[in-house]
Amino acid sequence: FSNDAGFTTNVGDITSVQVTAGNGLSGGGTGTSGAFSTTVAFDGDELTSGTSGNADKIVVVGDDAISRKVNANAINISRWNNDAGFTDNIGDITAVVAGTGLTGGATSGSATIDIDTTTVSAGSYGGADAVATFTVNATGQLTAAAATSIAISSSAVSGLATSATTDTTNASNIGSGTLASARLPDLTVADFSGAAIQTGSESFSDSDTVLMTAAAVQDKITSYGYTTNVGDITGVTAGSGLTDGGTSGAVTLNVGAGSYINVNANDIAVDATTTATASKVAARDSSGDLYANLFQGTATSARYADLAEKYEADADYEAGTVLVIGGDKEVTISKEPGSYAVVGVVSTDPAYLMNSGLESDNVVAVALRGRVPCKVTGNVNKGDVLVASDTPGHAMVGAMAHNISPLQIVGRALESKTDAQPGIIEIIV
Repeated sequence: FSNDAGFTTNVGDITSVQVTAGNGLSGGGTGTSGAFSTTVAFDGDELTSGTSGNADKIVVVGDDAISRKVNANAINISRWNNDAGFTDNIGDITAVVAGTGLTGGATSGSATIDIDTTTVSAGSYGGADAVATFTVNATGQLTAAAATSIAISSSAVSGLATSATTDTTNASNIGSGTLASARLPDLTVADFSGAAIQTGSESFSDSDTVLMTAAAVQDKITSYGYTTNVGDITGVTAGSGLTDGGTSGAVTLNVGAGSYINVNANDIAVDATTTATASKVAARDSSGDLYANLFQGTATSARYADLAEKYEADADYEAGTVLVIGGDKEVTISKEPGSYAVVGVVSTDPAYLMNSGLESDNVVAVALRGRVPCKVTGNVNKGDVLVASDTPGHAMVGAMAHNISPLQIVGRALESKTDAQPGIIEIIV
């Protein structure tokens, strides 16, 4: 049981096997790796039993005619189990390993190798024996390379036309036509989720992640007020303050100029002035005053109470001063009690001013009729007749009113004054 036969536990591919039956053996043969196998067996003719009284002996006869007796009881059968992997099938492949693109294999028995369908998807296409390459032409059609042929089962490809045969070997036989006319199936609105497509009557969503149906596009266009009504303007009529217009082509409207209205390139202006200038609109100046040479019309009311007239005076007298005819000019301040030359009182705010064009160094407006504030001295009762006093520019109550000449009367008191000191009260002149 030595290793003279060359047994070993080294496993691996066997490239060539030659088994020769030696002394006491029969069989043998020559083969390569793979399914090669042979059988080597003991030659029973060379096994004999021992003599009488030695039945527990076997005699092994070698070709050298030397007999060796071995005690059968000395043979330990456990030494002949197959723990070491000994076999009489000399030359079997010890392992078949699946390489790239393959699956399966085994270390004993019959080994099977299959194509790895996770690497080459032939199974998904009905067992195609060649992979076709495709390009997209200018119209978006798929075109198969001319030199590529495929074999695809129609039952293995989703969407193949029923006319496609199971023995297809050319791309032109797939579907109802050629691959050059192959295209994606038509999509409908129902193929999209509700969040991915916007339909009509929905609120517009300004987003690059949402598609719009034709109705949604139409609704959006309509919301902007656009219309498909095209054509020339049928008519543009100039309204109030405008001129020109037209019924077709490029239509222009202009602002119509009128009296005292200036239409400029960028504005419309009123032809106005703050001075008394002819053919101009009168405008107030920075002080709020309005100037004109003559106002013509009918007055129905007046803001103030007296009728006054301008006179040339010898000095500038303040409102309420009693004046008489005399002095270097037309009027002067009163100084003589009960003077018969009384002309009136300087007006505070005349309701109507006569002789307004009078010009001189000192011009005063003298109230001739109406109510006016007046300077007075002494006690006064409402209704008293007033005449000039000895206090310059002041009036006083006249004694014995029934004997007073109209030439002396300044006016009549409209209110009372209870002290003797000079003051101002309202009177009527």
